[in-house]
Amino acid sequence: ILLLVPATDWWGGVLALCLLAAFSVAVAVSLDQGRAPTCHCFGRIAPAKVGAPLLVRNVALAVPALLIVIAG
Repeated sequence: ILLLVPATDWWGGVLALCLLAAFSVAVAVSLDQGRAPTCHCFGRIAPAKVGAPLLVRNVALAVPALLIVIAG
């Protein structure tokens, strides 16, 4: 919602980056420790193992948020 309102879009970008970074770090630490939990990411019907594609997707989602933050 913050990204949709021009007066708060910068804060929305910052918050989106922070949330994506925290989630990505948690996933990376889990994978580094040899754990790959299952999840229903993005409404999957069947659970799938968390892995590198999730981190790639998070980077792809972070790019627009970063552009918003840079643009001010």
